[in-house]
Amino acid sequence: PAATVGGVVSTDEAGPLRLAFGTAGDLVAGLEFVSADGVVRRGQVGGGLPAAAQGQEPAAGRGAELAPLLVGAAGTLGVITRAVLRVSGRPHAAAWVLRSVRTPAEVRDLTVAVVGAHRWLSGFEVDHPVGPSLVAAHVEGHPGEVATRVRALRRTLGGDATERREPPSWWGRYPFAPAGAALRLTVPPHQVHAAVYVLRDAAGGVVPV
Repeated sequence: PAATVGGVVSTDEAGPLRLAFGTAGDLVAGLEFVSADGVVRRGQVGGGLPAAAQGQEPAAGRGAELAPLLVGAAGTLGVITRAVLRVSGRPHAAAWVLRSVRTPAEVRDLTVAVVGAHRWLSGFEVDHPVGPSLVAAHVEGHPGEVATRVRALRRTLGGDATERREPPSWWGRYPFAPAGAALRLTVPPHQVHAAVYVLRDAAGGVVPV
């Protein structure tokens, strides 16, 4: 909750809406930062903005070279003081479809089925704590679109899939306390169950994911 824009960009952090919008770094057009030599520099990231629009240094400048590298560098190359971000309008309507799951293999099957079949999905997240687990699929758009997409998701998820107009309490939140330790793993969707089993074996018990 106390994160800054610079901190989020420095860690290239993302929540469940990464599925539709990418990570923080994918939304950055330009950065202003203080480099290790104490100089304030500017540069564009990705497609960026026209240089004149953000007072950018010439293409050969250190700002232009370093700016893209600051995304995900965890502050090791400089301190971000300003960011130009691409933004999207708030949706007219949104909904979540939740379904209970029993095993990591079931999580994998549902993830592959849902993400593969519904390209308009805005977000997808799994809450796999020590107790009962849930998957949540998120859709947004105009009310009619959302209603149609919710029906399609409930058919794909099956089981006890239910619709909510508010996110579950764990949506977009870390499964650990501020003083806790966390491990970020990146795996293809069809191997997500393997990562959970490996963690369980390494820790000697169920690890919240």
